[in-house]
This record gives sequence, structure tokens and C-alpha cells, in this order.
Amino acid sequence: MTLPEQERERFCQVLHHSRTSLYRLAFSITRNSSDAQEAVAEAVCRAYERYPQLREKEKLPRWLLKITVNCAYGQRRSQ
Repeated sequence: MTLPEQERERFCQVLHHSRTSLYRLAFSITRNSSDAQEAVAEAVCRAYERYPQLREKEKLPRWLLKITVNCAYGQRRSQ
């Protein structure tokens, strides 16, 4: 799926500012670096795919955190 330029730029900007927080959050749940990286990667992919469905775009940072939590717990459950 391809986002319009403005939306893609917004998504990338939020992701750039949030990347350390996302990793730390995932690591605090998984307690494993590679699992945390995988959880964050999965969260970013899910968020990007569903970003057009997000009604309140200003909530993107919080939404990304929530998706990361869900992916990290899923990663931990699969271990």
C-alpha cells in the first residue's frame, strides 16, 4: 500500500522520533534484544498498513506504542 506523500512523511517523522521509545518498551516486555527488534518491526509494519484507517492522525505516537505492546506480548507468548 502506498500512502500519499504528506501522510508518509508524517508517519516517518513520528517513527523517527519514537524509535528508541518503541525499542525500550518492547525490550521491557520481551527481555530479549532480538525479540524486541522483531516486535518493533512487526508493529511498524502493522501500523503502516493500517495508518489510513486511523481517524485521529495526531494520536499516531500513542497508537504506535499500543501496537508495539501488543506485538511484544505476542512475541513473548510465542517463546
